[in-house]
Amino acid sequence: MTRRSAHRTQWAAQFAVASELCKRNHQVALTLGNHPAIDIMAISPGGVPFTINVKGLCKENYWAVSEKSPQLGLFYVFAYARDQGNNRFFVVSQQTVNQMVRDHLE
Repeated sequence: MTRRSAHRTQWAAQFAVASELCKRNHQVALTLGNHPAIDIMAISPGGVPFTINVKGLCKENYWAVSEKSPQLGLFYVFAYARDQGNNRFFVVSQQTVNQMVRDHLE
């Protein structure tokens, strides 16, 4: 069995997250590039803008995340973008992710 490309997994995860947001009547824009600071810019149905950093995996493992400077309205979506079956998503605020990273390092 060949190893799945990390780029393929990340793109699949980003498009899956964008698709779910669109289904929920959000306006969505994907940021394209080699290492964007954010992956998705979105506006909620109520008009609230926010950004998303998508972390994608194709099978259960740990997500590599580091603490980052606080950014207003930033969320992380941890996504399992599987070849078979349903995708799974976990939405976490940046503040919570930063606290979890600090807790893990202590």
